[in-house]
Amino acid sequence: MLYKDYLTKRRQYQEEGCNLLLEKKHACLFYEPGKGKTYPCIDAILEVQRLKGKDIQVLIISSCDAIRKMWQPDIVSQKILPKNTYLVTDRTAIGDISKALLETHWDVMVVDECHIVKAHNSKIHRLVQKLSRKIEYVFGLTGTPRGNRDIDIWCQFQALNVANQGNLSYTAWTNAYCDFEIGYGQFGQFKTPTSIKSKYKNWWDELLREYCQFVNYDDEDDMPDLNINVVKLPY
Repeated sequence: MLYKDYLTKRRQYQEEGCNLLLEKKHACLFYEPGKGKTYPCIDAILEVQRLKGKDIQVLIISSCDAIRKMWQPDIVSQKILPKNTYLVTDRTAIGDISKALLETHWDVMVVDECHIVKAHNSKIHRLVQKLSRKIEYVFGLTGTPRGNRDIDIWCQFQALNVANQGNLSYTAWTNAYCDFEIGYGQFGQFKTPTSIKSKYKNWWDELLREYCQFVNYDDEDDMPDLNINVVKLPY
């Protein structure tokens, strides 16, 4: 769907998603694939430009696949983004241009496929965390926010500085808010955070409601039939 068609067909949840990004400034849209999270984000970007009354600087960081297969052919080709919009792959961002990214004044940063920053000790996580502390509007987009733990989402909050979570260290936060599993390895005992402590569950759920929009599939979605191909392996 082209953006001009979307403008007449946008759904209520997409309008709500755009409003969430604008109101919270650092927030996430967690839509199942195909539910249309990109255009609400573009709505928010264009509204920021309108509010500022000038050409804004926009940084979009995403995976190589997403930029090559979606952003470039589907979005950039429509010429709907602000003219000072720069698309950078996560791998490129952590390379030689990282210093230039940090030295540039950005009005908006979009981290598409933001599960790419869920590893708290990765280079892309650390770079995005440094950037997000200086940028007024930071939007995270993904259809797969969780791995196996809610802690994956918190790590995205930390990188994107959602609800000022970027001011907390991973170690301090997990020690305060998480239950741990104790294991033993070559170098002795180690602890792995597994889940949010029960006494903080209400706080955590409220944080998710306030700064994220989750959109799942529903009965009105015209999804294709499941097709299963059986492959027999000699064994």
